[in-house]
Amino acid sequence: MNKLYAGIAALLIVAGSHTIAYRAGWSAHADKINAQAAQKKQKAEERQSKSQSQSQAVKTVTEVKYKTIYRDVVKYVQDPNRTVCNFDDDYQRLRQSALDNDSAVSRDDRSGVRIIEKGTDKH
Repeated sequence: MNKLYAGIAALLIVAGSHTIAYRAGWSAHADKINAQAAQKKQKAEERQSKSQSQSQAVKTVTEVKYKTIYRDVVKYVQDPNRTVCNFDDDYQRLRQSALDNDSAVSRDDRSGVRIIEKGTDKH
């Protein structure tokens, strides 16, 4: 009978130690996965803040350029000396200025953020 009790006790000790080891391994794996998720989240937040700051810079620059072009176009259209619609040098200059300012702001295909590559300040 003592051998039976000793065997049962040994079996319970082995089962308990395996259960503890399994739970410790499970917890370590869960901690690793949680750390990886936190790291991914931090990187995503950094990319998003960088993207937002670039977007804000582009928005500020383009608003100034577009307001300037809009002002010049309004001045061109409201000129009383223009009774005939023809494409004179002022029209060509305004059109080219608008095209240059639009092409100066490129779009990043991967993130969709517009990025300033070169300055085309002709004013």
